Amino acid sequence: MPVADKRFVGTDGYLDAVTSWSPSGVPTAGDSWFFDGSSQYDVVSGLTTFTAVDTQQIWLQSAYQGNVGADGNGLQVPVGFLIHNGSGSLYHRFITHGSLATNIFIDSPNLQDAYMLASGGDANCILACIRGKSYLLGGAGPLSCLFVGATGWGGGTIVDIGASFGNVTYYRQSAGTVTTKSDLGTSSGSCVIDGGTLVYDATSADPWAKMDITGGYVQHNGTGTLGLCIVASGVLDMTQDSRAKTIGVLVLMPGANFLTHKNIAVGHLYDYRVSPPIMDGSLP
Repeated sequence: MPVADKRFVGTDGYLDAVTSWSPSGVPTAGDSWFFDGSSQYDVVSGLTTFTAVDTQQIWLQSAYQGNVGADGNGLQVPVGFLIHNGSGSLYHRFITHGSLATNIFIDSPNLQDAYMLASGGDANCILACIRGKSYLLGGAGPLSCLFVGATGWGGGTIVDIGASFGNVTYYRQSAGTVTTKSDLGTSSGSCVIDGGTLVYDATSADPWAKMDITGGYVQHNGTGTLGLCIVASGVLDMTQDSRAKTIGVLVLMPGANFLTHKNIAVGHLYDYRVSPPIMDGSLP
């Protein structure tokens, strides 16, 4: 049976109603769903109907102003590509697709509650937050990749990550503001910050093995040991929390700013901002 493109045209907010879709009929496996503004109704029911229906794509387009799901009643569909350009809210409870890696793309003008990942995630899931405010709640995750940036044509990007969120193997941030209460890192993962602000409020000992800061501002309040941190540009600020912290190897390139206090221990310091450089020394 051929797959179909389904447009949401509902007049009562029911996902599982035959009349909510054009062409008529509820979506089946392999279909793509489009919320293109043909209906502006909030989706309030049928959010768990498709938990075993592998879906190709779900796209909330910019013309759609409604909400999909609500707090405690999230959308549960295994989907390969989930795109949110609408101005409403999307509440999502992740389900792994049977054959496709899940790619989630958030580019919404909604700076209040564009996207909430309420539960789930897997090691193949890629989440890109480019505009709007996203909440990644405790109990959700892990993720393969988390990309945070900005479209550059208005709006902003805010990501709020709660406590006990799963690990993120590869993290890349070029803009926006991210606050995390969870230790996102893995021993084999990496973190690159090119711009924006990252506030790392996690308290346990599980940061990334390597952090590269090439721009922006990183406020590192976590108590876990940073194995290797290279600051090529931008700011690494460890003064906003008084607890003891350790960096195994710290490399400071010209243009780097490192803010520290007496409870920050650096095992090996390579400071190329001064001449002659400090190599394998310690901070005063």
